[in-house]
Amino acid sequence: MEDIRKLPKWVQYKITGLERNLQNVRTELRQIYGGEETNISFSKGIGEEFNLPKDVRITFKLKPDRRYWIDCYITNEGELRVSGERTVLIRPSATNCFTVKNKED
Repeated sequence: MEDIRKLPKWVQYKITGLERNLQNVRTELRQIYGGEETNISFSKGIGEEFNLPKDVRITFKLKPDRRYWIDCYITNEGELRVSGERTVLIRPSATNCFTVKNKED
């Protein structure tokens, strides 16, 4: 960043405060999305992977207008547990992939 000492004092204070706020937000994001590697992560795109807190439970809301949800978490035995608000249908898509959805009424 450029030398801000030539700017008026009030501008220097404002910039310094904004830089401090930005650093605090970055620190909070690292704490929330795990600066350290955990057993659960999410991605927003190719190469953008963020860690979630260890052993967090994730809920997917499948339909915003209704109460259709799927819940996922890792058990103490290291298995992925999937449950739903309604009957859960599991459909194989490939040998290493499957689709999970709630049964429609």
